[in-house]
Amino acid sequence: MGVSSRSLCQWIMILVLGLTGGIIYSNTLNSPFVLDDYPFILEDRNIHLRQINVEGLVDAAVHGFPPRRWLPNLSFALNYYAGQINVKGYHWVNIGIHVLNGLVLFFFFQITLSLAAASGFSTHHNRMISFFAALLWLVHPVATQSVTYICQRMTSMAALFYMLSLLMYAHARTLQRSIPRGNLGADPHPGSPPSKQRASRLWVILLFLGCALCSLAAMVTKENAGMLPVFILLYEWFFFQDLKIKWSYPKIIGVGITGICFVLVGLAYLGVNPIHRILQGYAHREFTLLERVMTEWRVVIYYLSLMFFAMPGRLNLDHDYPLSESLIHPFSTLIALSAILGLAAVLKYAARKDRLLSFCILWFLGNLVIESTIIGIEIIFEHRTYLPLMMLFLLGAVLLFRHMPNTRSAVAVVSACVIIFSFWTYQRNSQWQNDVVLSEDIISKSPYKARGYANLGLSYLNRGIYEKALLNFYHALSIFPRLPQVYNNIGVIHDKHGRYPDAILWYKKALAVDPANVFAHYNLGLALIHMDETDEGISHLLWVAQKIPHDVNVRIHLGNALSRQGRYAEAMVHYQAARRVEPDNEDILNNIGNTHVQLGNMTEAIRYYALALDKNPKLKSAQRNLEAVINGPRNGLKEGDPYRSLHELVDVYPRVGFLYYLMARLSSRQNDPTSGLKWLKKAAENGYDNWDQIRTEPDLEPIRNMDEFRKWIQSRIN
Repeated sequence: MGVSSRSLCQWIMILVLGLTGGIIYSNTLNSPFVLDDYPFILEDRNIHLRQINVEGLVDAAVHGFPPRRWLPNLSFALNYYAGQINVKGYHWVNIGIHVLNGLVLFFFFQITLSLAAASGFSTHHNRMISFFAALLWLVHPVATQSVTYICQRMTSMAALFYMLSLLMYAHARTLQRSIPRGNLGADPHPGSPPSKQRASRLWVILLFLGCALCSLAAMVTKENAGMLPVFILLYEWFFFQDLKIKWSYPKIIGVGITGICFVLVGLAYLGVNPIHRILQGYAHREFTLLERVMTEWRVVIYYLSLMFFAMPGRLNLDHDYPLSESLIHPFSTLIALSAILGLAAVLKYAARKDRLLSFCILWFLGNLVIESTIIGIEIIFEHRTYLPLMMLFLLGAVLLFRHMPNTRSAVAVVSACVIIFSFWTYQRNSQWQNDVVLSEDIISKSPYKARGYANLGLSYLNRGIYEKALLNFYHALSIFPRLPQVYNNIGVIHDKHGRYPDAILWYKKALAVDPANVFAHYNLGLALIHMDETDEGISHLLWVAQKIPHDVNVRIHLGNALSRQGRYAEAMVHYQAARRVEPDNEDILNNIGNTHVQLGNMTEAIRYYALALDKNPKLKSAQRNLEAVINGPRNGLKEGDPYRSLHELVDVYPRVGFLYYLMARLSSRQNDPTSGLKWLKKAAENGYDNWDQIRTEPDLEPIRNMDEFRKWIQSRIN
């Protein structure tokens, strides 16, 4: 096969991977936000980006929730900027990341197979095996939770940077190894020109730099990327050092840098006292550290079983996984531990004879260390398999092609698996198309967990079906009474019905469980203000403003409450804080204008009303306020020359049709209907369309008596 034919074959494989990934996830584009999408995206004001600027991007990345996951937070902010809460944009990005992961795996598998062959492992058709391995992983239904669940972009994005870093490292080391020792820039092909030597040197440097940058990106995407420095070192040892330890200064430095990176990652995630931090994670858990560790042995084997049997009936967004209380309770705990020790034995035994087999097992177990050992997080989530299962698909494809009678048979078996997995994935994704259906699926599989009922109640709450929402909320609390968000949501239902005393009671219950619950403080503050307990309500809103300083709604409500108390200077502080976040929000600008009126700053009031109308020419409240100030005794216009002052405003805000309308009225009052009609026409040209007011306003009577006006108004109507 010629070079061009091989290149065409590779491009066809890339195209198939991209199209397949897009097709099997095409039924997720309208899947709604669910579960953690609410606190991470819908309710996190920090990522609600309105303008593209450095400050806004940094705030979204650093202050978004969860902390230290900067790049996912930034990507959610850009999604919000592009389409607000239109789910399609978020899903397109998630699908794109998943497809990119498949493509990166395709290339990484190829280079890994070539390295394995070079170190004693031989296999044919590396490209074909890599393609089918990447395709199997791409269409596998266990990935749905990492792709269709919008907030789990954190998982797929971390995996993307993780694999890109390893791919660049493998390429850099392969190229570096082909260059004669002592001359990094030497040409591996004798007789090549000096320019090619410089290109070789430059490529090695750029690839190592790319590896470092992708490593850093993975670290600030999700915590499970903390194993990346270790696996770069292991990859080097398995495929470039032939599992031998030959110490030299460069290797000592490399190992030292890797160790330092691993320690720094640990300190960043766990602090200077990691033991205390880990134990603290169990303070509010229903399991102990020992119970979690033993349970995770069974979970790891369950994850492994999903690689082979991942039909939708086995997939669950919120598993109710029974705890292991001892090695023999349940007895499957001991069986799972034995299986893991058996895998470890195979790993060690196969290291010399079949290092690809050994590395793939090590990859699976090692990449589960952070999320499936001692850290006190939830017991089981399918998205945790996204990265660990990758290399097992390569191993499966290699073993299949090795042991099948011929290539055609292997291709047939893999193709059948691809079809089955694709069907299961498409079928599972259909359950994500409706949040009620998804919650009911959780309840059917985990009937004794409170979260499914809480989520179903929230779905009904968002649909305005309050009776069903309350039934599910009460059921959730009967299973687990320490759910602050459920108390808060019950309060919201009472709030929507105007039952503020009842709402206040439920918000306070939420705060009794979680004193730092931002939503309960916010809702309680508003309910108290409705009950004229304004001072206490303001205190809760101020607490929220300290926690979320960029939340526009909190600032506006604070400004409104303080204004009603006559505390206009304090109100101005919060309105201006809101404006810094959303400088084009016409309601905020209008409120600032109102506050300037109360403070006696009429010139500033007029400016802000004009700004508000510049953003929204049809904002009636700003029109009324501007007109009232201009016609008032302290209008801020130049004394004795309001015409000139209004003219200056028109020059500054030429798109505000209402200003031209005011100029028309002023000209008419000054017995200059001809100029007034010109201004009126400009008002209409710039969006002013209150024709009833034009027909009835007494000041415009001289203009309406003009024949030219009648012709103009008739042409506008026709």
